[in-house]
Amino acid sequence: MRTLIKYLIHPTILVIYMTIAYKFYAQVHPFLLLLSLVLINLTFLWFLEWLIPFKKKWKMDKKGFLVNLKYFGINAAADSLGKLSAIFIAMKLTAGTVDLPLYYSVPLAVIALEFFGYWIHRSTHQDGLLWRVHSIHHTPNKIFTWNNNKMHPLNIVLLKIGRLTSLIVIGFSAETIFLATTFALLQNYISHVNADIRGGLLSYIIGTPELHRLHHSTNREEALNYSAVIPYWDMIFGTFLNQQEVESIGVHNPEDYPNEIKQELLFPFRKGV
Repeated sequence: MRTLIKYLIHPTILVIYMTIAYKFYAQVHPFLLLLSLVLINLTFLWFLEWLIPFKKKWKMDKKGFLVNLKYFGINAAADSLGKLSAIFIAMKLTAGTVDLPLYYSVPLAVIALEFFGYWIHRSTHQDGLLWRVHSIHHTPNKIFTWNNNKMHPLNIVLLKIGRLTSLIVIGFSAETIFLATTFALLQNYISHVNADIRGGLLSYIIGTPELHRLHHSTNREEALNYSAVIPYWDMIFGTFLNQQEVESIGVHNPEDYPNEIKQELLFPFRKGV
């Protein structure tokens, strides 16, 4: 029974979150609704990490909390910039041509935004400027919910503009875009959870923590699974890997990367890197 519960936790909380998002979309300001869901999600995931940790040595300590809190604050500004840019593009380009029921349009929007998210993410794993921007997210040697925030602001803006612009140009409605991006954001946090929840067959439908831990592996042959939301594009383009264990997390040459926030923010622009 306990094992079954571990398989059911992930899909159950997603269904609950998306039901709340759908039911309250017209009654609560979207910003407040999304913020509430993020906080509920974080609280529950932290509880799981305390109750059933995947690896005890990966537990969040005080230092890890404070470092990622700083990134959370910094990236709130970057996140807003990305949304403002998307709104501006929406005003100029959206045609609102996709007129489908939400149970069709939201899954299609998730698939579309992850197509662009997949290729943006995959491109940031090539040597050069984009990797230097993205590498900050990979420097921690353990993975837990809160260090999903450890990302360079430029990385946030790049992903937001790329993903949201695609949905706007296609012509999805505002409600569809809200529900699809809410699902993606909540999924990203869940994929980083350091809790012993199981994927099983679910790993072929959505991005489970088992899949995303491999993406953070120091072994480059394992560091695939570029989408933390849905695995379909990884399957199609040959970057899907599904196995139980990952030996070590982080970058394979940590001595080449800074470990202080100011230097991390400047790292992409350093000469001779």
